[in-house]
Amino acid sequence: MVQPGDRIAVSTDKEKIEGIYIDKPKLLKQDTIIVKLSNGYNIGIDNDKIKSIKVIEEYSPEKPKKKQIKFDSALPTVSVLSAGGTISSRIDYNTGGVIADYTAEDFVEMCPEIQANIKARKIMGIMSEDVTFEDIKKISEEIEKEIEKVDGVVVTMGTDMLGYIASALSFAVTAGKPVIITGAQKSIDRGSSDAFFNLACAVNAAAKWNGAEVAVCMHGTSSDNYCLLIRGTRARKMHSSRRDAFKSINENALAKVYGSGEIDAINNNHKKRSEEKTILKNKFEKNTALVYIYPEINPEVFKAYEKYKGIILIGTGLGHIPQKVYSAIKSLIEKNIFVGMTTQCIHGRVSPSVYSALRNISALGVVYLEDMLPETAFIKLSWLLGCGEKRIKEKMLENEKGELGNRLGYEN
Repeated sequence: MVQPGDRIAVSTDKEKIEGIYIDKPKLLKQDTIIVKLSNGYNIGIDNDKIKSIKVIEEYSPEKPKKKQIKFDSALPTVSVLSAGGTISSRIDYNTGGVIADYTAEDFVEMCPEIQANIKARKIMGIMSEDVTFEDIKKISEEIEKEIEKVDGVVVTMGTDMLGYIASALSFAVTAGKPVIITGAQKSIDRGSSDAFFNLACAVNAAAKWNGAEVAVCMHGTSSDNYCLLIRGTRARKMHSSRRDAFKSINENALAKVYGSGEIDAINNNHKKRSEEKTILKNKFEKNTALVYIYPEINPEVFKAYEKYKGIILIGTGLGHIPQKVYSAIKSLIEKNIFVGMTTQCIHGRVSPSVYSALRNISALGVVYLEDMLPETAFIKLSWLLGCGEKRIKEKMLENEKGELGNRLGYEN
Protein backbone atom coordinates (compact mmCIF):
# COMPACT_ATOMS: atom_id res chain seq x y z
CA MET A 1 0.00 0.00 0.00
CA VAL A 2 1.31 3.45 -0.94
CA GLN A 3 2.21 5.65 2.04
CA PRO A 4 2.79 9.42 2.20
CA GLY A 5 6.43 10.16 1.36
CA ASP A 6 6.92 7.09 -0.86
CA ARG A 7 8.56 7.72 -4.25
CA ILE A 8 6.14 6.29 -6.81
CA ALA A 9 5.72 5.77 -10.54
CA VAL A 10 2.18 6.46 -11.80
CA SER A 11 1.19 5.11 -15.21
CA THR A 12 -1.74 6.59 -17.17
CA ASP A 13 -2.91 6.03 -20.75
CA LYS A 14 -0.72 8.92 -21.93
CA GLU A 15 2.33 9.10 -19.68
CA LYS A 16 4.39 7.84 -16.74
CA ILE A 17 4.90 10.21 -13.83
CA GLU A 18 7.45 9.83 -11.02
CA GLY A 19 7.45 11.72 -7.75
CA ILE A 20 6.66 11.74 -4.05
CA TYR A 21 3.18 10.66 -2.95
CA ILE A 22 1.62 13.44 -0.83
CA ASP A 23 -1.11 12.73 1.71
CA LYS A 24 -4.43 14.39 0.91
CA PRO A 25 -6.61 15.82 3.72
CA LYS A 26 -9.59 13.60 4.49
CA LEU A 27 -11.96 16.58 4.12
CA LEU A 28 -11.15 16.85 0.40
CA LYS A 29 -12.60 14.63 -2.28
CA GLN A 30 -10.49 11.53 -2.77
CA ASP A 31 -10.95 11.50 -6.57
CA THR A 32 -7.31 12.41 -7.24
CA ILE A 33 -3.86 11.70 -5.86
CA ILE A 34 -1.18 14.34 -5.29
CA VAL A 35 2.39 13.82 -6.48
CA LYS A 36 5.37 16.10 -5.81
CA LEU A 37 7.62 16.24 -8.88
CA SER A 38 11.43 16.52 -8.79
CA ASN A 39 11.13 20.22 -9.69
CA GLY A 40 9.22 20.84 -6.45
CA TYR A 41 5.78 21.36 -7.97
CA ASN A 42 2.75 19.30 -6.93
CA ILE A 43 0.33 17.88 -9.48
CA GLY A 44 -3.01 16.13 -9.15
CA ILE A 45 -3.84 12.99 -11.12
CA ASP A 46 -7.43 11.80 -11.57
CA ASN A 47 -7.97 8.32 -10.14
CA ASP A 48 -9.95 7.20 -13.16
CA LYS A 49 -6.96 7.92 -15.41
CA ILE A 50 -4.50 5.84 -13.39
CA LYS A 51 -3.61 2.43 -14.79
CA SER A 52 -1.05 1.47 -12.13
CA ILE A 53 0.98 2.81 -9.20
CA LYS A 54 4.37 1.32 -8.36
CA VAL A 55 6.38 2.14 -5.26
CA ILE A 56 9.97 2.88 -6.30
CA GLU A 57 11.27 3.71 -2.84
CA GLU A 58 9.53 3.60 0.52
CA TYR A 59 9.67 6.73 2.65
CA SER A 60 12.13 6.56 5.53
CA PRO A 61 12.40 9.69 7.68
CA GLU A 62 15.93 10.82 8.40
CA LYS A 63 17.02 10.10 11.96
CA PRO A 64 18.55 13.22 13.51
CA LYS A 65 21.96 12.99 15.13
CA LYS A 66 22.11 14.14 18.73
CA LYS A 67 24.14 17.28 19.35
CA GLN A 68 26.72 17.44 22.10
CA ILE A 69 26.02 20.22 24.61
CA LYS A 70 29.10 21.62 26.36
CA PHE A 71 29.02 22.36 30.10
CA ASP A 72 30.27 25.69 31.49
CA SER A 73 30.68 25.71 35.27
CA ALA A 74 30.31 29.50 35.34
CA LEU A 75 26.75 29.35 34.04
CA PRO A 76 23.49 28.27 35.71
CA THR A 77 21.99 24.96 34.63
CA VAL A 78 18.49 24.57 33.24
CA SER A 79 16.66 21.40 32.28
CA VAL A 80 14.62 21.71 29.07
CA LEU A 81 11.88 19.11 28.76
CA SER A 82 10.30 18.89 25.32
CA ALA A 83 6.66 17.78 25.30
CA GLY A 84 5.72 18.52 21.68
CA GLY A 85 3.51 21.13 20.07
CA THR A 86 4.23 23.77 17.42
CA ILE A 87 7.52 24.75 19.08
CA SER A 88 8.85 21.28 18.30
CA SER A 89 7.19 20.99 14.89
CA ARG A 90 8.42 21.48 11.36
CA ILE A 91 7.04 20.95 7.89
CA ASP A 92 7.94 17.60 6.37
CA TYR A 93 8.37 18.64 2.77
CA ASN A 94 8.30 15.01 1.65
CA THR A 95 4.80 14.39 2.95
CA GLY A 96 3.43 17.93 3.11
CA GLY A 97 2.44 17.49 6.76
CA VAL A 98 3.57 19.07 10.01
CA ILE A 99 5.49 16.77 12.31
CA ALA A 100 6.76 17.15 15.86
CA ASP A 101 10.28 15.73 15.70
CA TYR A 102 12.66 18.41 16.94
CA THR A 103 14.40 17.34 20.11
CA ALA A 104 15.35 19.59 23.00
CA GLU A 105 18.97 19.37 21.82
CA ASP A 106 17.90 20.81 18.47
CA PHE A 107 16.38 23.83 20.21
CA VAL A 108 19.69 24.60 21.89
CA GLU A 109 21.63 24.16 18.67
CA MET A 110 19.37 26.64 16.88
CA CYS A 111 19.26 29.11 19.80
CA PRO A 112 22.94 29.86 20.65
CA GLU A 113 22.09 33.00 22.66
CA ILE A 114 20.87 30.84 25.56
CA GLN A 115 22.98 31.78 28.59
CA ALA A 116 22.89 28.57 30.60
CA ASN A 117 24.01 25.00 30.62
CA ILE A 118 21.23 22.90 29.20
CA LYS A 119 20.13 19.44 30.18
CA ALA A 120 17.80 18.62 27.33
CA ARG A 121 15.36 15.74 27.09
CA LYS A 122 12.30 14.89 25.03
CA ILE A 123 9.58 13.46 27.30
CA MET A 124 6.70 13.19 24.83
CA GLY A 125 5.59 14.42 21.44
CA ILE A 126 1.93 15.43 21.50
CA MET A 127 -0.07 18.42 20.34
CA SER A 128 -1.58 20.15 23.37
CA GLU A 129 -5.17 19.67 22.19
CA ASP A 130 -4.66 15.93 22.76
CA VAL A 131 -3.36 16.29 26.32
CA THR A 132 -4.90 14.18 29.08
CA PHE A 133 -4.60 14.24 32.85
CA GLU A 134 -2.29 11.23 32.51
CA ASP A 135 0.00 13.28 30.27
CA ILE A 136 0.02 16.12 32.81
CA LYS A 137 0.84 13.61 35.53
CA LYS A 138 3.80 12.37 33.48
CA ILE A 139 5.05 15.91 32.82
CA SER A 140 4.91 16.70 36.54
CA GLU A 141 6.85 13.53 37.33
CA GLU A 142 9.52 14.45 34.79
CA ILE A 143 9.79 17.92 36.36
CA GLU A 144 10.24 16.31 39.78
CA LYS A 145 13.12 14.19 38.45
CA GLU A 146 15.00 17.27 37.27
CA ILE A 147 14.20 20.29 39.38
CA GLU A 148 16.35 19.69 42.45
CA LYS A 149 19.45 19.04 40.28
CA VAL A 150 19.24 22.30 38.31
CA ASP A 151 18.51 26.01 38.75
CA GLY A 152 15.17 25.79 36.98
CA VAL A 153 13.10 23.77 34.52
CA VAL A 154 11.66 24.76 31.14
CA VAL A 155 8.86 22.72 29.57
CA THR A 156 8.14 23.29 25.87
CA MET A 157 4.70 22.35 24.57
CA GLY A 158 1.80 23.31 22.33
CA THR A 159 -0.08 26.52 23.07
CA ASP A 160 -3.74 25.63 22.52
CA MET A 161 -4.15 23.96 25.92
CA LEU A 162 -1.15 25.65 27.53
CA GLY A 163 -3.30 27.66 29.95
CA TYR A 164 -4.94 24.48 31.26
CA ILE A 165 -1.61 22.65 31.52
CA ALA A 166 0.16 25.56 33.23
CA SER A 167 -2.65 25.75 35.76
CA ALA A 168 -2.56 21.99 36.36
CA LEU A 169 1.21 21.99 36.88
CA SER A 170 0.86 24.97 39.23
CA PHE A 171 -1.30 22.87 41.54
CA ALA A 172 0.53 19.57 40.97
CA VAL A 173 4.11 20.77 41.56
CA THR A 174 5.32 22.66 44.62
CA ALA A 175 9.05 23.43 44.47
CA GLY A 176 11.68 25.95 45.53
CA LYS A 177 12.65 26.78 41.94
CA PRO A 178 10.85 28.07 38.84
CA VAL A 179 9.11 25.89 36.30
CA ILE A 180 8.76 27.89 33.08
CA ILE A 181 6.40 26.81 30.31
CA THR A 182 6.84 28.08 26.77
CA GLY A 183 5.72 27.29 23.24
CA ALA A 184 5.41 28.86 19.81
CA GLN A 185 2.71 30.17 17.52
CA LYS A 186 4.72 29.35 14.38
CA SER A 187 6.82 26.24 13.82
CA ILE A 188 10.52 26.45 14.46
CA ASP A 189 11.60 26.00 10.83
CA ARG A 190 9.83 29.17 9.65
CA GLY A 191 11.66 32.45 9.33
CA SER A 192 8.98 34.26 11.33
CA SER A 193 8.95 31.69 14.14
CA ASP A 194 8.66 32.99 17.68
CA ALA A 195 10.13 29.77 19.07
CA PHE A 196 13.75 30.91 19.38
CA PHE A 197 13.00 34.08 21.31
CA ASN A 198 10.45 32.40 23.56
CA LEU A 199 12.91 29.63 24.36
CA ALA A 200 15.80 31.99 25.08
CA CYS A 201 13.62 34.08 27.42
CA ALA A 202 12.19 30.98 29.12
CA VAL A 203 15.68 29.59 29.82
CA ASN A 204 16.79 32.97 31.17
CA ALA A 205 13.76 33.05 33.46
CA ALA A 206 14.38 29.50 34.69
CA ALA A 207 18.03 30.34 35.38
CA LYS A 208 17.71 33.79 36.94
CA TRP A 209 14.18 34.69 38.03
CA ASN A 210 13.82 34.91 41.79
CA GLY A 211 10.55 33.02 41.74
CA ALA A 212 9.50 29.51 42.68
CA GLU A 213 6.26 29.13 40.76
CA VAL A 214 5.00 27.66 37.53
CA ALA A 215 4.92 30.50 34.99
CA VAL A 216 4.24 30.93 31.27
CA CYS A 217 6.88 32.75 29.19
CA MET A 218 5.67 33.99 25.80
CA HIS A 219 6.06 37.06 23.57
CA GLY A 220 4.99 40.33 25.24
CA THR A 221 4.59 42.14 21.90
CA SER A 222 4.34 41.04 18.27
CA SER A 223 8.05 41.88 17.87
CA ASP A 224 11.07 40.31 19.55
CA ASN A 225 11.18 42.96 22.31
CA TYR A 226 10.60 40.91 25.44
CA CYS A 227 8.56 38.03 26.79
CA LEU A 228 6.06 38.27 29.61
CA LEU A 229 6.30 35.96 32.56
CA ILE A 230 2.73 35.09 33.56
CA ARG A 231 1.62 33.14 36.62
CA GLY A 232 0.48 29.68 35.58
CA THR A 233 -2.99 30.10 37.07
CA ARG A 234 -3.52 33.46 35.33
CA ALA A 235 -2.42 32.76 31.75
CA ARG A 236 -4.90 32.74 28.90
CA LYS A 237 -4.40 32.45 25.14
CA MET A 238 -6.16 35.53 23.74
CA HIS A 239 -5.41 35.22 20.03
CA SER A 240 -5.27 32.24 17.68
CA SER A 241 -2.11 33.25 15.81
CA ARG A 242 -0.40 36.41 17.11
CA ARG A 243 3.01 36.10 18.74
CA ASP A 244 1.76 38.01 21.80
CA ALA A 245 -1.27 35.75 22.18
CA PHE A 246 -0.89 35.14 25.93
CA LYS A 247 -2.02 37.67 28.51
CA SER A 248 -2.14 37.75 32.28
CA ILE A 249 -5.79 37.99 33.36
CA ASN A 250 -6.96 39.82 36.51
CA GLU A 251 -3.42 40.58 37.68
CA ASN A 252 -0.25 42.10 36.26
CA ALA A 253 2.32 39.83 34.65
CA LEU A 254 5.14 38.81 36.98
CA ALA A 255 8.02 40.17 34.89
CA LYS A 256 9.42 41.15 31.52
CA VAL A 257 12.15 38.79 30.33
CA TYR A 258 14.61 39.81 27.62
CA GLY A 259 16.60 37.62 25.27
CA SER A 260 19.76 39.28 26.58
CA GLY A 261 19.09 37.78 30.01
CA GLU A 262 17.72 40.83 31.82
CA ILE A 263 14.57 40.44 33.91
CA ASP A 264 12.44 43.43 34.93
CA ALA A 265 10.06 42.66 37.78
CA ILE A 266 6.47 43.89 37.39
CA ASN A 267 4.60 42.00 40.09
CA ASN A 268 6.57 40.81 43.12
CA ASN A 269 3.59 39.05 44.67
CA HIS A 270 4.97 35.58 44.09
CA LYS A 271 6.68 32.79 45.96
CA LYS A 272 10.47 33.25 46.10
CA ARG A 273 13.26 30.75 45.46
CA SER A 274 14.16 28.55 48.42
CA GLU A 275 15.66 25.23 49.41
CA GLU A 276 12.17 23.76 49.76
CA LYS A 277 11.87 20.12 48.79
CA THR A 278 9.67 19.34 45.82
CA ILE A 279 6.19 18.06 46.58
CA LEU A 280 4.08 16.32 43.96
CA LYS A 281 0.28 16.11 44.21
CA ASN A 282 -0.66 15.20 40.68
CA LYS A 283 -3.94 13.32 40.70
CA PHE A 284 -6.92 14.75 38.81
CA GLU A 285 -10.57 13.68 38.65
CA LYS A 286 -11.76 13.03 35.09
CA ASN A 287 -15.45 13.33 35.98
CA THR A 288 -15.29 17.11 36.17
CA ALA A 289 -16.85 19.43 33.59
CA LEU A 290 -16.74 23.00 32.31
CA VAL A 291 -20.12 24.25 31.07
CA TYR A 292 -20.56 27.44 29.04
CA ILE A 293 -23.90 29.18 29.52
CA TYR A 294 -25.69 30.40 26.38
CA PRO A 295 -29.17 31.61 25.33
CA GLU A 296 -31.80 28.85 25.17
CA ILE A 297 -29.56 26.36 26.97
CA ASN A 298 -31.67 23.26 27.55
CA PRO A 299 -31.95 22.07 31.18
CA GLU A 300 -31.61 18.54 29.78
CA VAL A 301 -27.93 19.34 29.12
CA PHE A 302 -27.22 18.99 32.83
CA LYS A 303 -28.51 15.44 33.00
CA ALA A 304 -25.28 14.40 31.29
CA TYR A 305 -23.42 15.40 34.46
CA GLU A 306 -25.49 13.52 37.02
CA LYS A 307 -22.66 11.02 37.57
CA TYR A 308 -19.95 13.66 37.66
CA LYS A 309 -18.31 14.88 40.86
CA GLY A 310 -18.17 18.56 40.01
CA ILE A 311 -18.85 21.14 37.32
CA ILE A 312 -17.74 24.71 36.73
CA LEU A 313 -20.27 27.03 35.12
CA ILE A 314 -19.07 29.84 32.86
CA GLY A 315 -21.92 32.27 33.51
CA THR A 316 -22.70 35.66 32.06
CA GLY A 317 -21.61 38.94 33.62
CA LEU A 318 -21.32 38.67 37.38
CA GLY A 319 -22.35 35.02 37.28
CA HIS A 320 -25.87 34.75 35.85
CA ILE A 321 -27.61 31.69 34.44
CA PRO A 322 -31.12 31.47 32.91
CA GLN A 323 -33.89 30.85 35.44
CA LYS A 324 -35.10 27.82 33.50
CA VAL A 325 -31.96 25.84 34.47
CA TYR A 326 -32.18 26.62 38.20
CA SER A 327 -33.95 23.36 39.01
CA ALA A 328 -31.46 21.31 36.96
CA ILE A 329 -28.56 22.93 38.81
CA LYS A 330 -30.25 22.40 42.16
CA SER A 331 -30.77 18.73 41.31
CA LEU A 332 -27.03 18.30 40.70
CA ILE A 333 -26.14 19.97 43.99
CA GLU A 334 -28.62 17.76 45.85
CA LYS A 335 -26.65 14.79 44.46
CA ASN A 336 -23.55 16.21 46.21
CA ILE A 337 -22.07 17.43 42.94
CA PHE A 338 -20.05 20.61 43.46
CA VAL A 339 -21.13 23.48 41.20
CA GLY A 340 -18.87 26.55 40.92
CA MET A 341 -19.48 29.82 39.08
CA THR A 342 -17.06 31.81 36.89
CA THR A 343 -17.66 34.47 34.24
CA GLN A 344 -17.55 34.63 30.45
CA CYS A 345 -16.10 38.13 30.76
CA ILE A 346 -12.36 38.14 30.16
CA HIS A 347 -11.66 40.38 33.14
CA GLY A 348 -13.39 40.92 36.48
CA ARG A 349 -14.98 38.72 39.09
CA VAL A 350 -18.32 37.09 39.84
CA SER A 351 -20.45 38.12 42.80
CA PRO A 352 -23.40 36.39 44.51
CA SER A 353 -24.92 39.55 45.97
CA VAL A 354 -25.19 42.45 43.49
CA TYR A 355 -28.57 41.41 42.01
CA SER A 356 -31.44 39.44 43.48
CA ALA A 357 -31.06 36.83 40.71
CA LEU A 358 -27.47 36.26 41.81
CA ARG A 359 -28.59 35.78 45.41
CA ASN A 360 -31.16 33.22 44.20
CA ILE A 361 -28.48 31.30 42.30
CA SER A 362 -26.21 31.35 45.32
CA ALA A 363 -29.09 30.07 47.45
CA LEU A 364 -29.22 26.97 45.22
CA GLY A 365 -25.76 26.12 46.52
CA VAL A 366 -23.69 27.43 43.60
CA VAL A 367 -20.29 28.62 44.85
CA TYR A 368 -19.11 31.93 43.35
CA LEU A 369 -15.38 31.72 42.62
CA GLU A 370 -14.47 35.42 42.66
CA ASP A 371 -11.89 36.30 39.96
CA MET A 372 -10.70 32.78 39.14
CA LEU A 373 -10.41 31.98 35.44
CA PRO A 374 -12.84 29.29 34.21
CA GLU A 375 -9.98 27.10 32.98
CA THR A 376 -8.18 27.42 36.29
CA ALA A 377 -11.35 26.73 38.27
CA PHE A 378 -11.96 23.57 36.24
CA ILE A 379 -8.40 22.38 36.80
CA LYS A 380 -8.39 23.24 40.50
CA LEU A 381 -11.67 21.40 41.06
CA SER A 382 -10.36 18.35 39.17
CA TRP A 383 -7.18 18.48 41.26
CA LEU A 384 -8.95 18.79 44.63
CA LEU A 385 -11.30 15.93 43.78
CA GLY A 386 -8.43 13.81 42.46
CA CYS A 387 -6.42 14.37 45.63
CA GLY A 388 -9.37 13.22 47.75
CA GLU A 389 -10.12 16.59 49.35
CA LYS A 390 -13.40 16.53 51.29
CA ARG A 391 -13.78 20.26 51.98
CA ILE A 392 -14.21 21.22 48.32
CA LYS A 393 -16.15 24.46 48.84
CA GLU A 394 -13.71 25.81 51.42
CA LYS A 395 -10.63 24.82 49.41
CA MET A 396 -11.99 26.26 46.15
CA LEU A 397 -12.18 29.63 47.90
CA GLU A 398 -8.68 29.39 49.37
CA ASN A 399 -5.84 30.90 47.38
CA GLU A 400 -3.54 27.95 46.68
CA LYS A 401 -1.36 29.13 43.77
CA GLY A 402 -2.27 32.74 43.05
CA GLU A 403 -5.54 31.82 41.33
CA LEU A 404 -7.58 34.17 43.54
CA GLY A 405 -6.95 37.88 44.11
CA ASN A 406 -8.08 40.22 46.87
CA ARG A 407 -8.69 43.13 44.51
CA LEU A 408 -8.52 44.10 40.84
CA GLY A 409 -6.52 47.09 39.64
CA TYR A 410 -7.99 49.35 36.97
CA GLU A 411 -5.58 47.96 34.36
CA ASN A 412 -6.74 44.39 35.13
